[in-house]
Amino acid sequence: MDRQRNAVLDALLDEYDYTHQGLADEVNRVAEDIFGKPGDCSDRHVRRWISGAVRWPWTKYLLPLERIFDRPAQALGFVPRGKASANLPRPPRPAQQEEEPVHRRRFITASAATAVAAVLGIDQTPTSGRLSMSDVDRVHERIGRVDAHFFSIGGGPLISVSTSYVARLRTALDGCTYGERVERALHGAISSLYASAGWACHDSGDPEQATLLHTASLQSALLAADPSATARAWSNLAMQARLEGRHREAVQITRAALDNRYDQDQPVGYAYGAPLPAGAPWWGGLLTEVPADVVEETGTRTYALSELMVRVPWRKTGAARQLHDALLDDRPEERATLLVDQEHPKVHALYESWGWHTLGDLRSRIPDAPLFHAMLLDLPQH
Repeated sequence: MDRQRNAVLDALLDEYDYTHQGLADEVNRVAEDIFGKPGDCSDRHVRRWISGAVRWPWTKYLLPLERIFDRPAQALGFVPRGKASANLPRPPRPAQQEEEPVHRRRFITASAATAVAAVLGIDQTPTSGRLSMSDVDRVHERIGRVDAHFFSIGGGPLISVSTSYVARLRTALDGCTYGERVERALHGAISSLYASAGWACHDSGDPEQATLLHTASLQSALLAADPSATARAWSNLAMQARLEGRHREAVQITRAALDNRYDQDQPVGYAYGAPLPAGAPWWGGLLTEVPADVVEETGTRTYALSELMVRVPWRKTGAARQLHDALLDDRPEERATLLVDQEHPKVHALYESWGWHTLGDLRSRIPDAPLFHAMLLDLPQH
């Protein structure tokens, strides 16, 4: 099988500011939370994941990676080992043990989910008295343990565990006293639980309930005043719409997210471009040989993305992708193009993770012009 670079994971390292060794260290730290002992991940493992040498890591790495980046393994650019691994995962095993091919979540009975909830200590969260950040830390620890059981209790049972814990935390919000910091942290925890339940509903074949739970996750994230949690909740809603084939709704959600992303009436960023006119000189500096019809412009065929910028306080929150989607998702052209300076490989990898592909090398016909990657993206046809 040909090796294909994992551009998605590579771009996420850049987005989250991880070096190879930094991500390995974080995987080991999270693995200790999940499995009770430190992991054995090294920078070599990370390099092999990014290079495509390993397309579907062992569960002892996948579970920490899913928690670190708050998204399922396939959304991290990993490719399951056949249909079985994509549809029925095995429960996590001890970290020192080699894994068989990973399978998607095994759905167990609701009674087993009740037992899991009891083991996790969900009913130990106080519902009266004063809550402190120590209580919140224990809440997040239990949520982490719920996440660790994700592969073994998926589907309906996971929904039951998550929503039961939400109910417990809401009771605590109503019955306890606490400061503003604790209040926001509890709303953030509730947002995380709703998101887990939403994806469990999606896996169980209930997209309508999944959308409702992702909406509830967004509401709680807004109450938490947490920009990162809010960005994830908007992203989950848009992704759910796309997975169901509701592309126009996904665009509307993205635009609503951008409308929400204003800081004291100042925009968080911008993106702009224009259609290429017939006979445009855009491709004049293309150094790679391609068929003539590929670079033929009619005036309505190609939209050129000129610039995409996000203000510093809003970087690494998903705003760049939302600006990108809002600009392009509703365009009438059949494709879009952009140029990426080859001195910036991480930017190139980021665009690849968004679905762009490289047509070839291009150098503009101006003195001292840099060498660019000329990239194309097929636009949705409405």
